[in-house]
Amino acid sequence: MEMDPFSAGFTDEKLILPMFYIIDCLKEEIGNSMFPIQVDCDYKVEQQNHEIYKTSYSILRENPLKRGEKLSNIVMYSETEKDKTEKEHWIYAYDVENDISFKLLDDVDIRFSNRQLLTFKGMFVDSHYLTNSNFYLGKLRGHVDFLGFPTMDYLSLNREEIRRNKKSDTITVVYNDVKDIMQYKILNFLHSKVDVQLTPGQACFYSLFLPLLDKFKENKNGLLSLAEKKLYPLITREQNIFKTVNGEWNEETENLGESFKRILSGNIFYIYTSHRTWASNTEKPSIELIDKLYESMEHNSSEKTDYVYMQDTLSYWICLNDIKVLQITSEGKEGDEEKLLKCVFNRDAKGLPKLDLNSKQNLLKDSLLQSRILGIACTDYPHLALDKEQKLDTLYYIHRYANSQFEVGNNTFALTVSPFSKEDIEWMKKGKVSFDEFWAQIQKREDFKKLVDYVCEHKLDCESTKDDVIEDYKNWIQEAIKLNNEMHEKKNR
Repeated sequence: MEMDPFSAGFTDEKLILPMFYIIDCLKEEIGNSMFPIQVDCDYKVEQQNHEIYKTSYSILRENPLKRGEKLSNIVMYSETEKDKTEKEHWIYAYDVENDISFKLLDDVDIRFSNRQLLTFKGMFVDSHYLTNSNFYLGKLRGHVDFLGFPTMDYLSLNREEIRRNKKSDTITVVYNDVKDIMQYKILNFLHSKVDVQLTPGQACFYSLFLPLLDKFKENKNGLLSLAEKKLYPLITREQNIFKTVNGEWNEETENLGESFKRILSGNIFYIYTSHRTWASNTEKPSIELIDKLYESMEHNSSEKTDYVYMQDTLSYWICLNDIKVLQITSEGKEGDEEKLLKCVFNRDAKGLPKLDLNSKQNLLKDSLLQSRILGIACTDYPHLALDKEQKLDTLYYIHRYANSQFEVGNNTFALTVSPFSKEDIEWMKKGKVSFDEFWAQIQKREDFKKLVDYVCEHKLDCESTKDDVIEDYKNWIQEAIKLNNEMHEKKNR
């Protein structure tokens, strides 16, 4: 905090001396983790009220900035011309409603030692809950400072993290702020009549955030057309892909701008995923394997060009939660199973994937291993699909997820709950089971009735009935028992 005792606004020494004493005390105590200090001060100079920011260590006060445009509750800032650097490109903004300051790096090619810093009135707190909550928040690099949230309500007793019951609130606020900030920056560039220079790293960053915008949903074709003209040509990054032309597969490199253009336009594409990894990346499959998985799928025409992307590479650039899987095929091996997923980018679609025989059997096998396991919903049991947009708090008590290799994006698939209790699993582990006998007893049980009611209350398909749900569970149970009996027969040979 900087004040001039000789300025026109400080002529009364009786007011000046106590203020400087307060400043000296604050200088010694600011940073004390036990008793965080927030400073509020307004002073009058030439009949105008000037607000001193609520903290002397705000991000915005660490840099010589000039005020820019105000967007609803966000005020944009920028560096002065003399303070701009060619190496770093920062976005500065301030949420005036919630008192949150942002300093965000908008260039993916620039290294930043700390991926994202989060401070609460200047004190460092854990930021992982924020970055892990959302694809776009996870891509931010820079510094976010919560200045306005009440300390007692939001900060934990150890002063190291946000309280659990307040994390969701802060995530929502930051997410909405980031969406407004990025919408302003991206649209400002795309609609600018002046030649605005972006680095290749900035072009990648803006392309990555493009689908986040509300305007993208309202005018997708228009924004994609502008991006193809002004944004994608600036990108120089490339990624390895598999490409087929008239049935012949080749491994190639593709400019990331072309990948954005193809996927965001709504074209069909494919994702290869596997648990086999090397140095934290999925091992590259052979062309023979790609061809084998591809040929086992349904295709509209053989005379066309298709593209296969590696999941771990693609997931850095595209929010996979907005990708809908149409079909899944697998190699049929247990353990480190390799899969090919037929996909389309459609953030509003609620379709279910069609599973090949191997994938479906793995789903059934998983349901025989543990009770009430969560798996992906599919076209085989469409009425059991749970809508992830609803509050599924009850499922949090299960914590048993099957087929994690399907989980392309956290919200890519609808969930389904297996019908078997712990006692059912133990019964089937002992040997072969009669379906008629099993079905006769389970449909009378209270736990099964509650499960059916839960699915009916949270179902994805609004038109499905309670009888539809029961019929799908009956089919699941019948097929799982058949598989269970076959495995016991094979074991006893």
